Amino acid sequence: MLIKEGMEEDNVRPRHHLVRRLKKAAKWADELHACCEGPEYVEDSTALEAEAYALWMRGTLELEREEWSGATEHFVRAHKIYTELGKVCEAGEAEAFKHRVDEIELSLRFCRFSSGSAADAPLELRDLASHHHAPDPAAYDPLSEKLSKVLAETRKRKADGLQEVQWRSKSVNIKSEKVRIAFISMQDAEFQVERESDVDEKLQLYTKLFMCFNDASEALRAEISPLAAMEKRSNKDETLLADLRFLCDYVSYLKLSRTVERNLLLISAAKENLRGRTAGTTVVASGAKRDKPSKPDDLVRLYEIVVDNIASMTELYGSEDVEALKELAAKSLSYKAFRCFYVAMSYSQSGKLAESAALFGRCAQHIEVARTHHTDRGTTAEAELSELDALSRAVRAERSILRAA
Repeated sequence: MLIKEGMEEDNVRPRHHLVRRLKKAAKWADELHACCEGPEYVEDSTALEAEAYALWMRGTLELEREEWSGATEHFVRAHKIYTELGKVCEAGEAEAFKHRVDEIELSLRFCRFSSGSAADAPLELRDLASHHHAPDPAAYDPLSEKLSKVLAETRKRKADGLQEVQWRSKSVNIKSEKVRIAFISMQDAEFQVERESDVDEKLQLYTKLFMCFNDASEALRAEISPLAAMEKRSNKDETLLADLRFLCDYVSYLKLSRTVERNLLLISAAKENLRGRTAGTTVVASGAKRDKPSKPDDLVRLYEIVVDNIASMTELYGSEDVEALKELAAKSLSYKAFRCFYVAMSYSQSGKLAESAALFGRCAQHIEVARTHHTDRGTTAEAELSELDALSRAVRAERSILRAA
């Protein structure tokens, strides 16, 4: 990279030196890959990472040689491996893989531009094979098989390490391997949701996450059924049954929590598309696409779902963690205030000004009650208090408009 930065366009010697260095690096990367392929003591994930590195180096060399088709083929394969490895590794490694994927995407864009194939079109990796005469997708079957094997081994290893779950000040051992594997899949899906920034992609990942929650619930029910059917149970069986039901509640709580997150994402996108003067009451989600205009009634329904979800979460949580229950109660009051605001806006747009004014007054009361609850929580509620302040300003503005009408 230092050689490349110091090159001048008219000076070919540094460029030749760079190509020679890259050729050596690609050769050593190929040898590293060859060393990792055979021995049984090398993990499949390590062998795949070595293969991806070799493909990346080979693609970089071909890019400098302006061999666009070959560079694209190697970059596409390296991109696939690094992307899949990023899904099954630890958080620190995932960031490194994501950085490499970003580098490869830039290189692919440059290859596409330089080869003159739809340079002004957005890059779609799945279309690169047809644009650059890459091998048939069937040629990637061995690679897909390796990636699937690594994913299965990683989940198995994580499942072996996942022995217990801590929740509601209680620790429960997970004795069933099927349940452990289901929990690992659940955690992997949660990790994918957390690291995704694009709104549309995030919403799709939430769907996959909810499927994982359902799979975990089914695995737990399969363990519970034979125990619940017993007419007489030993103390050991009673303890195991109680633990499994506890884990069921835990999965239900996580699913409700993620459902709230998803609905808040939908609310943020709906507010961005909201017609009229109410759109400025909150910060909208980054990356949300403008769809058809939203109506206040759309937000009312979403906030009602959120409030119902929090009520269900409160029932599952029990009374062990007072601070957690206070947080849920404060958030519920905040969302009730927002719901009341959009109900008032709906009446205002329908011409029912008296009812709208009364609801804005009720909303102001909800805001004060919610603010009191959040203030009791201390500095951890700064974001919620800021949202309530913005809502309070919106309420004052709407009431002023109604008085002037």
